[in-house]
Amino acid sequence: MADEQTPIEETTQAAEHHYTDTFTVPFYGEMTLAGGVYTFIFGVLAALTVIEVLVSFVDIAALRIVVLLTFAFAKALLVIAFYMHLNRDNWLFRFVLGVPFFVTLVSVMYLLGVPPSGYSIFAN
Repeated sequence: MADEQTPIEETTQAAEHHYTDTFTVPFYGEMTLAGGVYTFIFGVLAALTVIEVLVSFVDIAALRIVVLLTFAFAKALLVIAFYMHLNRDNWLFRFVLGVPFFVTLVSVMYLLGVPPSGYSIFAN
């Protein structure tokens, strides 16, 4: 019965993988949220959604597109980092997800700048 673990060892192993409400903020340091990280991120996502709805009423199309894409990008990063737990995974997983995400974002921004008749062979 040497393979069995004592309750103290099991508790220690479980504590190593226990989720905490303390996380690291770039350029600030560690931060602990009393209500929980998921609740805070939910509030940030809700606030960004409300701002997106308000920005959709702006008459300047170029500004509206840039702001909405930026907020969509920020919301996607928050969901990926916290709800998909990528902020605590290996850096390779972030790289494998981040590179195609960045290439897609740059491609979409480029294609938004091309006029609709830019690729037409029949344009005069």
